[in-house]
Amino acid sequence: GLSYADSAAAVSRYFTYFLVIRIIASAISLRVPAAVLATLGGSICLAVFAVIALGIQPITVMPLAGVGVGLLFPNQFGYALNAIGGGTRESAFLLLASLAGATLGPWVMGFIAERNDPFVISVTLTSASFALLATFLGGVANVKKR
Repeated sequence: GLSYADSAAAVSRYFTYFLVIRIIASAISLRVPAAVLATLGGSICLAVFAVIALGIQPITVMPLAGVGVGLLFPNQFGYALNAIGGGTRESAFLLLASLAGATLGPWVMGFIAERNDPFVISVTLTSASFALLATFLGGVANVKKR
C-alpha cells in the first residue's frame, strides 16, 4: 500500500485540482452552459474509472478525478435544487445530504473496496457515473422545457 505521506499528497493534489477547476469553471460559467461543464466533468470521471479498470494505479489519476468532480458537483447541486423547487428548506436538505454523503461515502467505499476486486468496483462506479450523468442531462432537458 501507500505510505501516509503518499496518501496525503494524493488527496492534497485531488483537492487542489478540484479547487482550481472550480475557480476556472466559475469564471467561464456565464459563457458556457452548465450542461456542457457537467458533461465534460462526467466524461473525465468516466475516463478516470476506465483507466483504473485497465489496471493503472488509481493514485496516478487522482488529480484528474478532482477535475471531473470539480465540474460535476456544483452543477449537480444546482440542477437538483432547481428540479425540487429551490426553496430554503430544500437547499438546506441538499446541503445536509451532501455532507452526509461526503462523510459516509468514503467509509462505505473503503468497506466495499476491501472486499471486492478493483475491476468490479471500477466497472460499478463507471456504470453508476454514466447513469447519473444521463439522468442529469435528461433532467436538464426537462427543466429547460418548462
